[in-house]
Amino acid sequence: MELTNPGSEVPIYWVSVLICGCIIVYVILRAVYKTKMSKEWRINEPILLITAHPDDECMFFAPFLLSMKSMKVKVDLLCLSRGDYYGSGEQRLQELHNSVRVLGINRVKVVNDPLLPDDPSVAWPLDKTTKYIRSAAKEWQSKLLVTFDSYGVSGHKNHRQIYAAVREFCALEKYFKAVMLRSHFTVLKYCLPLSLFLTCFHSPVLTFYSPFWSIFSAHKAMLQHRSQLVWFRYLYIVFSFYMYGNTFKVFR
Repeated sequence: MELTNPGSEVPIYWVSVLICGCIIVYVILRAVYKTKMSKEWRINEPILLITAHPDDECMFFAPFLLSMKSMKVKVDLLCLSRGDYYGSGEQRLQELHNSVRVLGINRVKVVNDPLLPDDPSVAWPLDKTTKYIRSAAKEWQSKLLVTFDSYGVSGHKNHRQIYAAVREFCALEKYFKAVMLRSHFTVLKYCLPLSLFLTCFHSPVLTFYSPFWSIFSAHKAMLQHRSQLVWFRYLYIVFSFYMYGNTFKVFR
């Protein structure tokens, strides 16, 4: 006789309920709140997205990128490291190229500089970081720079140094404009229903939600980064606000 544990399926059941609940909340709130950004902000292209590591583009910026893709706005990507912290730089480079195809990114440049290592304990040289940003922005004639804010979403030193470099660059080059991705408190970062609900009632001018037709494209892009898919990343993919919505601060 086969014995089963009556409670063994309960966690799976409740996880399924939570996932469905998050999607339903997203769809309802997205339908109610969707036009404020487009009325109050003019898009200047091409746009340059600046990240620190392969997978930043989909972990943090996917809703913005998918919104730009739906509007046929060109976005280029400057990634300032190959993500070689565990010696898997070549694999992560290929994963990045797979991800950008899903997200509709136009051109990609990945920096491989020993002075800019993928290392949370290392603060990148500000002059070196600014140099790469200046070079890409001028080569691609970028009109708008997009990156992290001063906290860098996760507090990663590499993220925060990009903010400092973009701020310095824009202070010297008045022609360029920049917006910074807002960092949220932990409870808002990982509680999708609550963060979406609060965003509806108190939303910055620059708020982007993943379009209906591509609600799972952010997930698909993240799944391209197979080397990074430890168990807690799957929870992040489902429950993090950054997979469904982005809010930005305007630097200038």
